[in-house]
Amino acid sequence: MGSTDDQSCTAVVPEHQGPAGRRQAIAQYVIANGGVRVEDLAGSIGVSAMTIYRDVAALEQAGVVRLDRGVVNALATSLNEADAEFRLEQDQEVKQAMGEVVASRIPQGSSVMIDDSTSALWALRALKDHHPLTVITTSLLVANEARQQPGVRLLVAGGEYEPWAHAVMGPTAAANLRSWHADFCILSASGIVGTRCQHPRENAVQVKQAMIASSAKRFLMVDHTKFTRHALHTFAELSDFDAVVIDHATSRAVRSSIADQGVEVIVA
Repeated sequence: MGSTDDQSCTAVVPEHQGPAGRRQAIAQYVIANGGVRVEDLAGSIGVSAMTIYRDVAALEQAGVVRLDRGVVNALATSLNEADAEFRLEQDQEVKQAMGEVVASRIPQGSSVMIDDSTSALWALRALKDHHPLTVITTSLLVANEARQQPGVRLLVAGGEYEPWAHAVMGPTAAANLRSWHADFCILSASGIVGTRCQHPRENAVQVKQAMIASSAKRFLMVDHTKFTRHALHTFAELSDFDAVVIDHATSRAVRSSIADQGVEVIVA
């Protein structure tokens, strides 16, 4: 557990963001500093301890943090993934930029497989004017967005529902996906170790592998933070993708390493 007597950064919450922005700030602060006392969070963010307790309860439910004897610790690890709705609000500008880059490579009339990752959901948002479009997914968040877009044909794979991902996963979903074939797939990873793309959940790995096998061209969307994380299961090699979309903060060494795999590197 990290020291809480001298915190190394200050949480800044734009006033217009309200509780959602405050909870993002709490999560980022705890991840950056290690274990943080509730009282220190209250002082840093400028709200009461009672407000912090309410926010932490919401973050616990999302699988982001854990409260233990008045100390808040980050929970998302190599064995766990935070709730999808929470992740959707993180780093929105970066995800939007990467999504727009991917969308620019997908012509009208295409069929696209989209996994449960929030980065890929931003790519769907950028495809709103690319109809007609066929969207194949296991994610209820993706499906809900796709059904509101005109000119989109929506196919949703069946399987076991996973609340943390707001998606169906496992062997049934994978079998459904393998019965289809798409022009493109858009995926993300929880972490990248060397050339290996990783995820903490085996049932999610099955879905990602099925999408890769069932698509003609494959995009991987990962920001720079993914290259400092690892997870339990490997679902692909970087060389399994035609292009890897990264953000500007990704180091030149990482960019070169990806290019060495014979994969196109696209910087958003």
